[in-house]
Amino acid sequence: MSGAIMALAGASNGTGGGGGGSGNHPNALAWSNIYNRGYGATQILNISGVGGGTATITVTNSGTGTLFAIHNGASTIYTGGFTVADADTLGWSILNLTGATVSGTITVSCGAFTIGTFTYVAQGNNFF
Repeated sequence: MSGAIMALAGASNGTGGGGGGSGNHPNALAWSNIYNRGYGATQILNISGVGGGTATITVTNSGTGTLFAIHNGASTIYTGGFTVADADTLGWSILNLTGATVSGTITVSCGAFTIGTFTYVAQGNNFF
C-alpha cells in the first residue's frame, strides 16, 4: 500500500477501532441531562477512539447557562475548543447565578462529528 492508502486504512471510524493518530474523533458519548437549582453536572465519561493522537473538542450552547468543562478532574469555564486524548475523562456542568431559570442544549463536537448532546435546566438561585 502507498503511504496515503495506509493512512486511510488506519483512520478511526469512531467505533473504537482505528489508530490514525491526530485528526481522529472520539467515540460518541452519552452524558446525562442536567436538571438542578443553581448548579448541576453530568457524569464523568472516558474518552476513547482517538487512536493515539489528540482531537479538538468544541461546544455549542443554545442557552444562557454558564458552561464548565470537567476535563481530567479539573473544572474550568468553557471558553473555546480544547484537546482530548484516549483515556482522558470529560464531564460538563452548568452554573446559574441569576434568579431566573436558564435552559438549553449542549452539543459537543469534533469537527463535523457530534460526540454527544445533552440538555439542561438550571432554576434560578436566590442565594447568590
